Amino acid sequence: MRNLKYFILIGAVILLVASTISFLPLEMLPIDLLSHFRLQYFAAAIIGVLICLRKIHTQTRARIVAGIFICSAILNGWALVPYLPSGNVSTSTNGSIKIAVANIYTKNQNHDAVLSFIRQEEPDLVLLIETNDRWVRAMAPLKNIYPYSYDIFRPQNFGMIVLSKKPMGPVETKFFTDSKNIVSLLFDLIIEGKKYSIAAVHAAPPIGNKWFQRRNLHLQSVANLVSNQNGSTLVLGDLNTTPFSYSYKQFLKSSRLKDPREMRGYLPTWGPTELFPFRIPIDHILLSKDLEATSLVVGPDIGSDHRPLIAVIRPRTSSLSKK
Repeated sequence: MRNLKYFILIGAVILLVASTISFLPLEMLPIDLLSHFRLQYFAAAIIGVLICLRKIHTQTRARIVAGIFICSAILNGWALVPYLPSGNVSTSTNGSIKIAVANIYTKNQNHDAVLSFIRQEEPDLVLLIETNDRWVRAMAPLKNIYPYSYDIFRPQNFGMIVLSKKPMGPVETKFFTDSKNIVSLLFDLIIEGKKYSIAAVHAAPPIGNKWFQRRNLHLQSVANLVSNQNGSTLVLGDLNTTPFSYSYKQFLKSSRLKDPREMRGYLPTWGPTELFPFRIPIDHILLSKDLEATSLVVGPDIGSDHRPLIAVIRPRTSSLSKK
């Protein structure tokens, strides 16, 4: 029993230290990796408080440990507040364009699940990530629905497929890092007389310091690009970072884009299991400030370690009223 008490105390201290360190405004890999698990830290802290409740009235140590857990809960809960669902946010499915982003996982063999998902949701624009030649062939039955498409294959799971119901402008391939595998696709769509500038991005996973630096350079380069664009802009894709990392916050600040997840919910898209508490939000649909999302939801299981992210986008109502 004594060993269990020490284990709980050590766990409480580690949780508080990890939670605190992960708020440091530094682009360092260990800090970045610790920053993504706010919901998990918060849940662990609440569980810790509940464990301490039995002894909190009779043991000083239990009160101290409970206090440490409460500090962790407050820290992480504060970071989660912007992502609490709000009744003031539109949940309409009406809009100018419906977009779906899905990292389908290259080794995934469940082509029918992806086809079924796209046919059921009927988005105007689809971005599939981690595709290869097999996936290009598997998506061929959608050509009657999506007459405009573009695909590019790159090793190390950096291929992409774009499918569109609307005419696409010329697609520009950009390499923002020293790797010629990590590609971004830039193109325009004209929908209902309005131009949307799209950047399709699959950033490097932070699996080591070199890849971490590549991811940050990629995101900063995309931010510099879109911040200098006029008109409506969207950045779509697997950014391999969550809203809680310092790098992501710097990206939003530099790009002047907004995250429609705010006031809509945590909406996790990636994780080792299908269980909600073990998933994190690394897939994104980000908007320039003249646009708004009327709907943002996570899609079904498609056989990948990612879930799709689906958004309905339109010009902001205030922008329309000024015309």
